[in-house]
Amino acid sequence: MLFLAAIWCVFIIAAPVLSSHQKIMSSGMIYYFFSNLCHQIPERSFMLCERQFAVCSRCTGIYSGFLIGVLLFPIIKIFKTNFQLSKKYFWIMLVPITLDVFISISGLWQNTFTSRYFTGFILGSSIALLLVPGIYQYYEKMEGNHGFKTG
Repeated sequence: MLFLAAIWCVFIIAAPVLSSHQKIMSSGMIYYFFSNLCHQIPERSFMLCERQFAVCSRCTGIYSGFLIGVLLFPIIKIFKTNFQLSKKYFWIMLVPITLDVFISISGLWQNTFTSRYFTGFILGSSIALLLVPGIYQYYEKMEGNHGFKTG
């Protein structure tokens, strides 16, 4: 999972780098892939090499938060052997991103790159901290029930 999350984040940054080096086919494929997942509005996207990331700042936060959550899980597991983020905390983690969106829509406050990124980051890391323990427990059960070795 760590490998996939890292590659995902690398592709987000690779698109503008490849584009700046005139690798139009490669960057175009990455931008096209992510266009199915994100609106890619230039004004809402971080820039690198004078070109926008493959996703907006909120999606960048979600994906980088997921990556950090996957990285943090083994460290958390060392200190708390039965770590499992409760689903109620996931719903709590949705509050910042929901407020960021709805307060901006209402016109009370205009969200920023920073607010979009960090609310996405909170959501992404909470998704990872819900998903990874479940996958970990699944493989522990597989090992116990079928003699399947995970590592």
